[in-house]
Order: sequence, then structure tokens, then C-alpha cells
Amino acid sequence: MQSGKILQRHEMCLPKALMRKGYSHLGDGCLYAGKLYIALEDFGFRHPGVITYDPQTLELS
Repeated sequence: MQSGKILQRHEMCLPKALMRKGYSHLGDGCLYAGKLYIALEDFGFRHPGVITYDPQTLELS
């Protein structure tokens, strides 16, 4: 993290089920207690939320 190098990336990080519900954007993230917490925004910003990922695999947790 300190080097600034990208170690891993996930091409389709927003689950299709959430996209069908109108979510279209992932905001800023934060690593806490072994999980990656990412702001989740829908079209129109009516139902914001948070989605969590495993920081090692980038799978939903």
C-alpha cells in the first residue's frame, strides 16, 4: 500500500444483483478490522449503502 503499486484489481466489482437495483457507483473505501468497506451509491443518491469485500481476494464478504 505504501509503494503506490496496484497489487490486485477486480474488473466487475459491483455485483449484478445490486446493479439491477439501481446501484451504479462505488465511492471511497476504508480498510478496517480485516475488511474493505466501500461506499455504495444508487442512481439519484436515494439509497446509499456500504458494501464489504475481503481485501485479499476482493470477493464480497
